[in-house]
Amino acid sequence: MQLVLASRNRHKALEVGQILATLAPDVSVVPLADDAPDVVEDQKSFFGNAAKKALSAFQHHGGAVLADDSGLVVPSIERDDGESLPGVHSARFAAVFQGLEDVGPNTSDAENNVALQAALSDGRDRSAYFECNLALLIPHHLLPAQDLILAASQATGVLLRAVLPVDGGHALLFGTEGRVHGRITLAPSGESGFGYDPYFWIDEQGATSAALSPEQKNAVSHRGVALRKLAAFLAALPAPTPKGPSNHHPTGGDS
Repeated sequence: MQLVLASRNRHKALEVGQILATLAPDVSVVPLADDAPDVVEDQKSFFGNAAKKALSAFQHHGGAVLADDSGLVVPSIERDDGESLPGVHSARFAAVFQGLEDVGPNTSDAENNVALQAALSDGRDRSAYFECNLALLIPHHLLPAQDLILAASQATGVLLRAVLPVDGGHALLFGTEGRVHGRITLAPSGESGFGYDPYFWIDEQGATSAALSPEQKNAVSHRGVALRKLAAFLAALPAPTPKGPSNHHPTGGDS
């Protein structure tokens, strides 16, 4: 199966490609088209953003689409409404921390990490986790019978989240997630990784994410956990009964 990866983030594309190449060699990942529209990530959950990106890419490309949304969550940094930060605002946390609008241009890794340290400077709990949500959107003609899909879902924890109507058929939206728990350090450590990785300490590894090799990181990362579930799900799906190709796109559905 060929999957369009609904992302222009080169770090993310590299991680996804490395992990799926090992776990699902029959799955090929192709990049998002240069002329695909940008998506405003304004949903209140990681899965909401992932689903919105998947739907946009599917409407542009057709075929099977994989989208991801992920970020850092520090439960002790809370808004008045109970939302934990940085959360879905991880890519522009510096702006959100300064009281600017939730939606807008991303702020730099350095700015976000300065804001994170400032938010934790009053001695609050530094426990944190990275969370990744995957949204997989597949047109019906690429899937086997419903009972086989449900069996694969139950066996792997990749859940059917929505059925989107298309002209003459439907597309199925699946979702899964992965987490890795750790804590935020006072000082950075490690030369690899990106984002908050230099400050995210994983006790089981005795190092920050940025101090791990790509292979070590993929083995324990939130994205690695989610992608292993996805790879198992795709491997559990038998080849579909031929239904004829379709170029139909969704006509609607929740994001």
